[in-house]
Amino acid sequence: MQDCCEKYNVPYALALAIAEVESHFDPDAKSSTNDFGLMQINAINLDWLRDMGMDPLTPAGNIESGVYIIAQHLQAYGDPELALMAYNNGQTGAKKLWNKGIYQTGYSQKVMSAFAKWTSILGA
Repeated sequence: MQDCCEKYNVPYALALAIAEVESHFDPDAKSSTNDFGLMQINAINLDWLRDMGMDPLTPAGNIESGVYIIAQHLQAYGDPELALMAYNNGQTGAKKLWNKGIYQTGYSQKVMSAFAKWTSILGA
C-alpha cells in the first residue's frame, strides 16, 4: 500500500483510513452492492481497471486500484473530503450532492477521522 501511495502521490495515512473504513482491513470483504476487497472496489470498475493492468480482485491489485482511484479524485477536486465523496458515491453521485450544497457525508467524516488518527500514528 505504501508503495502505491508513493507511486500515485496519495498520503499513506489516507489509504489506510479508506481501507479501515471500507473493509476493516479485510482483503476478502464483499458488500451487498458488489464492492470487493480492502478498498471495496465496485464491480462497475473492474473492466477499466483491468484494462489498465490492475486486478481489483487480488489483494495487491485491489490496493493499487483504490489508491489510483483516490489519487484521481484528489487531483480532480484538490480536497480530500470532496475526493472521498467521489470515491464513495462516484463522480456523478458526488456532483449531485455538491449541487445540493452538501460537501460532507457520514462516510467522508469517518474516513477523515481515521485519516487524522493514522496521520498521528505514523507521525506524518
